[in-house]
Amino acid sequence: MIFDSFKCRIQHQRKDVAVYVTSFCSIEPLLAVSYSDGKICIFDRNSTLVAPEMNRNNESATSILWIPRTFILVIGWESGCVTVWRLKRNEESDFRFSCEEILSDNSIHAGKVALLRTNADGNLMVSGGSDQSCCLWSTSRLQPVVCHRNNIDSPITDAKFWDNFKNDREHTISTFFFSSQSGRIFRADNENCKEVFDASAEVMALQPCISLSRLIVVSTALLMIQLSVNDDGSVLEIKRMKLSAGSNACIVWISPTSLVSANGENKLRVWDIESNISYAISHKSTDLDPSERYISLAYNKKSYRLASGTHNGSVVVWRLLGNTHEQILRHDEERWKAISIQRESVGCCVEALRWSPEGNILSVEISNEVFIMEERRLQHAFSAGVCAAQVSRSCIAIQGKENKVASVDLRTQNITSIAVNSELLVVSSTQGVHVYRISDDGAYIMNSSIPLRASSLAIYQDTLVVATDNRVMFTTLDGVAKLSICFGEHEGFPIALDLSGSVFAVATNLGIIKVMRIVGKEFKYVGRPIRLWEKIKCGGNIRSLKCNADGSRISIIVKKLEDSIGDMVGSRSCLFVYDIDHDLIGSFQFDDYFPVSHFWDPDEPTLISCEAKHFANGFEDVLIETNDASTVVYTFFVTKELRICEQDMRPIPNDCDNLIGLDAPFHYFKCTDVNGSGNNLPICTRELLKDFVMFEKDDSETRSALMQFSRLKAMGDMQEALQAIVSIRNPGVWENLAQSCVQARSTEVAEICLANMGYARGSSSVRLAKLEPEPEVAVAAVATQLGLLDEAATLYKSCKRYDLLNKLYVSQGKWEDALEVARNHDRIHLKTTQYQYAKHCADVGDIDRAILYFEKAGAAASAVPKLFFEANQMERLEEYVDLSGNATLFKWLAAYYESIGYFDQAADYYERAEDKLSLVRVACHMDNIEHAAELVSTSGCTASAHFLARQLEGMGVIREAIEYYRQSGTFGHAIRLSKAYGLDAELMSFALRSRASLMRDCALYFEEKKEYEKAATLYKKCGSFRKSFDVSLRISREENGANAAQIFDLVDSALDTLEEDNDYEECVQKYVDFLIDMDQIDKAVQVLCTRLKQIERAIDICAKHNITISESMAEDMSPDYGYGDAFKYIVIKLAKILRKQGQYQLACKKFTQAGDRLSALKCLVKGGLTSNIIKYATVSRNREIYILSANYLQHLDWRGDVSIRETIIRFYKKANSADQLAAFMEACNEESSTSEDDYIADESMSASIFDSGEVDEDIVHDESISS
Repeated sequence: MIFDSFKCRIQHQRKDVAVYVTSFCSIEPLLAVSYSDGKICIFDRNSTLVAPEMNRNNESATSILWIPRTFILVIGWESGCVTVWRLKRNEESDFRFSCEEILSDNSIHAGKVALLRTNADGNLMVSGGSDQSCCLWSTSRLQPVVCHRNNIDSPITDAKFWDNFKNDREHTISTFFFSSQSGRIFRADNENCKEVFDASAEVMALQPCISLSRLIVVSTALLMIQLSVNDDGSVLEIKRMKLSAGSNACIVWISPTSLVSANGENKLRVWDIESNISYAISHKSTDLDPSERYISLAYNKKSYRLASGTHNGSVVVWRLLGNTHEQILRHDEERWKAISIQRESVGCCVEALRWSPEGNILSVEISNEVFIMEERRLQHAFSAGVCAAQVSRSCIAIQGKENKVASVDLRTQNITSIAVNSELLVVSSTQGVHVYRISDDGAYIMNSSIPLRASSLAIYQDTLVVATDNRVMFTTLDGVAKLSICFGEHEGFPIALDLSGSVFAVATNLGIIKVMRIVGKEFKYVGRPIRLWEKIKCGGNIRSLKCNADGSRISIIVKKLEDSIGDMVGSRSCLFVYDIDHDLIGSFQFDDYFPVSHFWDPDEPTLISCEAKHFANGFEDVLIETNDASTVVYTFFVTKELRICEQDMRPIPNDCDNLIGLDAPFHYFKCTDVNGSGNNLPICTRELLKDFVMFEKDDSETRSALMQFSRLKAMGDMQEALQAIVSIRNPGVWENLAQSCVQARSTEVAEICLANMGYARGSSSVRLAKLEPEPEVAVAAVATQLGLLDEAATLYKSCKRYDLLNKLYVSQGKWEDALEVARNHDRIHLKTTQYQYAKHCADVGDIDRAILYFEKAGAAASAVPKLFFEANQMERLEEYVDLSGNATLFKWLAAYYESIGYFDQAADYYERAEDKLSLVRVACHMDNIEHAAELVSTSGCTASAHFLARQLEGMGVIREAIEYYRQSGTFGHAIRLSKAYGLDAELMSFALRSRASLMRDCALYFEEKKEYEKAATLYKKCGSFRKSFDVSLRISREENGANAAQIFDLVDSALDTLEEDNDYEECVQKYVDFLIDMDQIDKAVQVLCTRLKQIERAIDICAKHNITISESMAEDMSPDYGYGDAFKYIVIKLAKILRKQGQYQLACKKFTQAGDRLSALKCLVKGGLTSNIIKYATVSRNREIYILSANYLQHLDWRGDVSIRETIIRFYKKANSADQLAAFMEACNEESSTSEDDYIADESMSASIFDSGEVDEDIVHDESISS
């Protein structure tokens, strides 16, 4: 891009005529200029007059305004008249446009028309006059709607529309605010006008902020007042702020609440009324003289450019970096970058500045002159290996196939378009179309000049295609017309064209595309004109148009209108591809980028590349000014279904400006440092496409295979893509493919590539890397094998595998990076990395740094002595050891001295290291046993005691050796010597303190020597419980009953340790048999009952051996209730044996436990236990027991003992045994000693028993119950 080089000067024929006002058209870059002599002229971007002059009786125009999106110009005159003019394209006149006055109204304003304003839609307009009147117009009907005059006491100063007011019926009404010189502010619509606020000073500007419902007022009293606008149209002041600006300051709004002012200072001031933030933009970043003062401003919201003019004729264009309104507030002047500085007329003031709607053209008003400054993209063209590039306003450099550079200078002419082929260069400028032909020496010579102003060019053989005004012309190289295609007003004017082979396409500003095919000398239309806006369902601007290689498709970059950013409209550009034969259209939407140019491959009809730039907030008008990856190149393949498949995206190469062509396998880029001096500096450079690295262009077969592979891969069919290149044997191609797999993060294909490259070890490392959980690790392994170490490092960082990143840096020798990664992210390997770095420093001879990092790694004690020793610097080593105070280093140096026989020095360092073992060893080597023994006794060091013991053993001093073995805790050696020399007294104590295996050996030793008690104790202690039990039994047999209690305790103790063992039951059975053999029946019964719970066998043994069962034995032999049915059987069996042994009381107890109460009572009866019988019968509450007990009591002296007689009677009564009771009573009556009275009493008692019915009749007659 260049800005200040393209400027055109508009000057009136009379130098005393001044410029009044200017205005840009929104459809086409046309500038209307009003002069003080009453003339109004319309110029294009090249300062060419494009329409006849307009005037009104030499009256001056005080305000002019283009109606948005039309060619209608409204003019306000000094007399108060308002006229409306319409421009029409004119092909027959010398002017491009003709002018027609369609309205003239002098009935509205009596004084000059001070201002003209339209709303956002352009359907309404406000005119304000110095006669204190304000009129609302309908631009669609071209007539006034209402004129407000009442209550307006001074001329109108400003007016702004407010588009979202609604009336009581919820209908949107046309509302606007306007201000007067007296400071009064009015709200008006198509019916009413009402004063809403008084600023008490002349109002300079009004600014509506509809999103916040605020109206901002700036007065000449240097106050910025913020008003809240209510739904009913009333306002309320909420904030005001004093501005440090002069009354003649120029103010522009850069956001709904922010403004910039030029106060006649050498800096600009920015305020935001909402946040109270303000700062200044100084021109320290420009080369302007500090004395220059800014007096005029203009701001374009679409391009974020601020133009400022000085009192000395300079113009500075600033660009807001970053995104929109928020960055205006968050940042200071550093966010503003001066992108152009132009000195137009030194010594003259820049009176006014005005931007075109697109923000790429600036008009500069200086006295009686108007300068037009236009920002244009530098033109370039590429065809058949020839590149032509514009390097300045009027100079072109050309680079041929052999990289020879030539130049063409058009001197004062501004270049607008370029076309080139292998023989011709065609240049369009402001003064015509120029054709150059290359000579034999490589210079370009003028062939012809055609007086046409072309916006676009193309070359087809010996035919020129020129887009000019509203037509496209096909001419010879000399300018003779062959064909002219005209576009009507409803079709627009041509803005882009392209020619590929025999297919030609042209697009207009209204989205009409026409396609023609050149057949011989004839031009035939292909289908109907394409209405692009209908195809893509939206409107916009066509940036560029291209045809593919076979002419079957057309691609268009369209800048579509999108949503808005606050109050600022943004846009998005999109790439469309149209299939001519099938009338289909496809599109590709770029993420965070917008396309600026694109090219088809001249041979492959599906391959297309596109240059795109980065933008912010989803709107390409809001650019992010960055140097990294701000411009990229996309490569696509277009399928038959018009699916646009992305094949690659990469930033443009360093030192390149932009993409200028595509000729597979190369992209062609324009170099940044290009001039036209003819010193053979390259104009363009080329770069291989993604899948064509290591490819030789002459190999057409490989090229075709790679093109097929690239296309299928972009479409996602990887299997077919691999089949396309399976026959390629070029390792470089496979390496390039592997590199692309790294970018695509595809390890499966990369393994195949490595195999075809012959990298067996690389394939193996990739397979191992795939075992890691992070997929990026495998990709990084591929990158490492390919030498893409930076890419591998990036991958390791992305998956946070800093351990592998550390290894990568170490393998590369990037020690600083490795140490930084270890310190910050891989602390677990920090010391390892430091140790490796220290070894590296040692290898390169940097001993001091090696020592430093050995110390950091904690390996100084082992590594530093070795380092000095290998360097043969023992004196320095001794000095280092003495200063360190490190015990390990003392030991190392002492060992060194010991190895060379310097025992005194060795002992000294061992002493400093407090190494008692080494001191004892040195003393022994010096045959100083007494000193060694003293060291052992004072230090308590077990290792030194062991060493001394070995020495003494070697000397034959056995007892002392055994003692030192004991002190060292090495009982194995003490036991070995004790057994060897028969020192059994000490052996047992050593064995008990030794490990299990030694205990077992000692137990076997004692067993062989028949010291069974020691053997049993050791067997038990070492865990050989079965062996301990066997030895204990052997002791019992040999003792033959002597010390039985002690022996039994020993065996019981052994059995206790065997409870968890599998052969526990077998050992107990063996023990029981032993007890029986030894006539220890009681003990055997106890063991059976308590250990094996074999109660029945215990009972049988008691019965067999006629063992009297004691009460404790009976309890042991009584099973738990959990035995179920066996419980009753065992208890009854035990009770019967007890009864047989005459232990009736115990037998009764066991029968009772078994539930056999009758047998239990019989035991008591057999034992004659009268009191127990009475008690048992009383608590049993059983009829049979009552009867049996009563029968038993009759055998006692019941006649002499009244209590027995009464008990008998009670038992019979409780048993309901009437017959037995009667028989007993009869026996009582027969007793001669019984008195008459007692007899009578007994009779009466007996009678009373029977009379009361207490005895059942069945019982009375029961024959089974007898006395």
